[in-house]
Amino acid sequence: MGDFAVRLGPIVRSSNAKKGLLLEVEYRPAASLAQGLPIISELLHQILPATVPLAEQQLKEIDRSLQLYKLGALYSPAHTICQYINTLRADAAI
Repeated sequence: MGDFAVRLGPIVRSSNAKKGLLLEVEYRPAASLAQGLPIISELLHQILPATVPLAEQQLKEIDRSLQLYKLGALYSPAHTICQYINTLRADAAI
């Protein structure tokens, strides 16, 4: 698993009420979404229980976000920020 960085953190509202969990998966050898998305999707199918919706649509939305925010194909911290914002908006957490 050295090629992957997996981070899990709570989503908490300002009132300290827990809203959910955010799972972040990074495939380190890939420098672009196109390179990493297939293997990240495969890993998520392996580690998440079948009862957890994988949100394939959210994975596909990442590509649209890159175009919307005019981010390049090569990863930068701005990509992570945009993904967090989109995920939280989709779940009505912000």
